[in-house]
Amino acid sequence: MAQKADRSLDRNKARKYYNRILEIDSLHPGALRNLAVLDFEAAQYDKASEMLAKALGQIPNDDGIAWYFLGLCKLKQNNTDEAIKCGFKASRCLGTESIGFDLAGRGFMLQKNYPEALSTFKKANFANQNNASALHHYLIALYASSLKEEALELTRTRINTCPAELTPRALEAIILDNPDGFASETRKFVGEYDFEILQSAMVFSGSGLYKEAAWILENSCIKGLDESKQNHLIQYHLAYLYSRLGDLKKSSDYLSKAANNYNDFILASRPETMQVLEYAVKQNPRDALAFYQLGNLYGNFGRMDEAAGNWNKSVQLNPAMSIPWRNLGWYYRVIRNDYAQSELCFRNAIKARPYDQTLYRDLAGVLIDAGKRPEAISELEKMLFKGMRRSDVIIDLAQAYLDEGRYDESIRLLTSTPYFVNWEGSSITWNIFSQSHIRKGIELFNQKKYKNALVHFEAALTFPENLGVGESSRTQEAEALSWRNKTLTALGRPVPNK
Repeated sequence: MAQKADRSLDRNKARKYYNRILEIDSLHPGALRNLAVLDFEAAQYDKASEMLAKALGQIPNDDGIAWYFLGLCKLKQNNTDEAIKCGFKASRCLGTESIGFDLAGRGFMLQKNYPEALSTFKKANFANQNNASALHHYLIALYASSLKEEALELTRTRINTCPAELTPRALEAIILDNPDGFASETRKFVGEYDFEILQSAMVFSGSGLYKEAAWILENSCIKGLDESKQNHLIQYHLAYLYSRLGDLKKSSDYLSKAANNYNDFILASRPETMQVLEYAVKQNPRDALAFYQLGNLYGNFGRMDEAAGNWNKSVQLNPAMSIPWRNLGWYYRVIRNDYAQSELCFRNAIKARPYDQTLYRDLAGVLIDAGKRPEAISELEKMLFKGMRRSDVIIDLAQAYLDEGRYDESIRLLTSTPYFVNWEGSSITWNIFSQSHIRKGIELFNQKKYKNALVHFEAALTFPENLGVGESSRTQEAEALSWRNKTLTALGRPVPNK
């Protein structure tokens, strides 16, 4: 179960099952190792190292994956000597020969020991000729060793074989000093452009080539673009790279530009970005955007309390940022079950962005959870919006009317909507519409207003054309039929056979 959850990227469930295994056997090497890998993915390198060392104490000569991840932790902790040792240990284990040599080579690159790096990357490629990462590192090592002609020849061969790989293209552009050609060519076929370019730049910075990494980012994502259209995460990375290169003025310039360049739909997700953002907030403790992105990063790692701490710092510095307020609203609602604090956060998010319909929807959800359905209805009714209401907002409002016994309003809302699309495999719109008519019909039936009740039971069996064709619940259909027949009997009318 633990490994199944792990493969499904359900980290919380995987952790729960791995810990159950350790409750039975505190030294189970597989559970220790896999928990450590989860910690590594959450950028908790000290914790992961400790657990991997514990796992390797059980089977030190056989677990190449444990040696490999321990080596990766050592790289993150700037302990290249230990990383190299772990890499060679992994290279002696079945199945991890290539990645072990590749890890050792990366350690040598950071030590600027390029002859050893070249030798080790060669071994990595010999062990597995399909290890693209090892080949990329070998090409970069050739370049760093001033063997540029050989690097260019092999790089061009790789581009012809695998034209979609960006790292060889970036290296070719660096050798030929052809930034415009690289940027224009890659934009033709790369989808998540900034994301992929940043990944390629990190291959170089991860080998200690900070100047080349900055060259890639500046020429691909900064040059020729208006500052407002530049990616602030790219700017933060450039600030960090220039700090490593000793150019503190340029680093400071990029930090200033990034802090004032907020754009939606840019979310920090890479572990490598943590040290970049930590550098940013250290240099400028009043950078609300950097704290916001640090929160996003911790949230992506599943470290929700740390995420909330950074989001709170962000909104303290800049209350006009709606998304950290919204993130905090969900944190207090789901993680802390603190509906009062969650409500406050969503209201502050709405103040910051009053036409964002999702914020009203989320606020209504919190109010309903807190037993304040009438207030939730009021919030959705008076919601500010441009154009039309979102379909999910209409559904939530109609459901709230239904649950509150306001059947006429639920029916009127659904029938007045000029369009409606049922989600594939879902009958939610039909269910709300049908239930509203059925409940209203029962209410009238109990008042002995049989003719009026019959109208609603018949309506529950006929989905209006302007709402689209919905797939009715058989249970609700049967309920509507039963009440229709009871009403016909009460009116003295014949009941149809079907």
